[in-house]
Amino acid sequence: MMPTALKIRLKIKLRLTIVSVLTKALLVLSIFAVHSASAELADMSPSQPVIQFATSDAKWVHQPKFDSRHIRNLGGNCDPEEPCKLKRVEMKFLLTVNQEGKVANITVLQSSGSEKIDSEFIRELRRSLFKPFRKDSKTVVGKVTIPISFKYY
Repeated sequence: MMPTALKIRLKIKLRLTIVSVLTKALLVLSIFAVHSASAELADMSPSQPVIQFATSDAKWVHQPKFDSRHIRNLGGNCDPEEPCKLKRVEMKFLLTVNQEGKVANITVLQSSGSEKIDSEFIRELRRSLFKPFRKDSKTVVGKVTIPISFKYY
């Protein structure tokens, strides 16, 4: 049998070794975590700025379909005692168009006054497709303001 003092020293040495190994492992993990976190941050930054284009620069490949049927269904029916009055809706949307020409984001700049009508137009705008914006003969992410004036009964 081993003397008690020797057992105590071996236990202490073993504990110090375990603590040392765990400390080194934690150090390696923390370095890896900091490295991967900074890599994630780098990936989230935009590779190029978003450029504002004029409305006239926007060329449709697949134009949204706005027809009175959509709006009439949202607005309800006319009073049978009175003829329907012509209504005019004016809206403005800011679209972010990705490099493929797809609408990536839509911001309402001027509402129609009806959330239902705005939602319907946003839905149709999301389905649309633009010819990709170009700057210095390269496709870029662009923003464009789209005004919409619409009449319906």
